[in-house]
Amino acid sequence: LSNRIDTLYKHFEDTHIPSEILLIDHATVLPTREDIQTDGHIRNLLLENQLDFHIVDTDILESGHIENGQVHIKDIAAKIVICPPGRIVEEPLEKWLSEFEQNGGTVLHVQDEDVSNTLLSQILKHVQPHLAIQTRAGDLKTLQLVTRTNGNRTVYFLINPGKETLHLAFDQTLNEIPLGAISPLRLHNNECSLAPFDSILLE
Repeated sequence: LSNRIDTLYKHFEDTHIPSEILLIDHATVLPTREDIQTDGHIRNLLLENQLDFHIVDTDILESGHIENGQVHIKDIAAKIVICPPGRIVEEPLEKWLSEFEQNGGTVLHVQDEDVSNTLLSQILKHVQPHLAIQTRAGDLKTLQLVTRTNGNRTVYFLINPGKETLHLAFDQTLNEIPLGAISPLRLHNNECSLAPFDSILLE
């Protein structure tokens, strides 16, 4: 297992998650207990739909620069900022969100009912998962995906934390990266199966 993890980290070295979605840390908006639950629903929705995201606070947002409807923070260019519910949006954050919207960015102020009703459709108007995946068998919502890139090379780490085997199909040509000397390659004709708690690295 340690060799597998070491190999994985070597492929992650000098890469970043190219997230186009930023989720404001719920502590920033002084959440109630119910608001914290809603924040958890937001995170689950993003994970279940294989959407990469970063959690940020006001200082991180202010450290970036806004251009052409995106906020650029180091290597990240995000189109959407999600603001979870809370007791208050303090003036510096409110000012930044307003400026972002005025410059073409998308701000989604979420209430509890939005998570199940409209949030995903609003996100997908602007952002798509980095890897398009279909399931031949199993529930795609149980699949977790992390995308990492250095600008020239992109790798996709997929893990199945669920109880059922997933049979996955991809709409692009991919290569499997072995994570161990004795691990059999499972990607064939752009399809693969992931047993419970199994993972695979693709590029």
